[in-house]
Amino acid sequence: MIFLLISLVDMARGLWINHTLAEAVRDGTRWAIVHGARYANTNGQRLPGATLADVRTVVTRAAVGLVPGELNLRFESAQGVINCSPSTNCPPGTLGTNWPPDGYADPGREIGIIATYPYNSLVVMYFPGNGGINFGDYLLGSAAREKIVF
Repeated sequence: MIFLLISLVDMARGLWINHTLAEAVRDGTRWAIVHGARYANTNGQRLPGATLADVRTVVTRAAVGLVPGELNLRFESAQGVINCSPSTNCPPGTLGTNWPPDGYADPGREIGIIATYPYNSLVVMYFPGNGGINFGDYLLGSAAREKIVF
């Protein structure tokens, strides 16, 4: 009976991680599509577009409960791909640059964020039999793609 209860809690934890990951990626993508090349304040003054650091911050803040050092992010635009694996380790010189990059941040262009996060089941520690069994990590993933609006 206790094994069933632990299994149920563990399955709920996996679903929570998957949902949190999907929501964080969706939030980051939606934030980025309204901070493109034509981003302006309420007075109509043009503002600089989002930087990679800005978008990464939106994603990691929305990923409540997920360890940033285990969260892998992939930023895709028409110019190419930037991998931050883990999210705390983006390629040198990319965090201060605009993302989507200048010239590729016009309305109608598509961008995407892909995230992966490891999930290790707690049930394996309580598996009946000859002690714990290590099945390794499952890699949960989520992706969001949108067209730039502003």
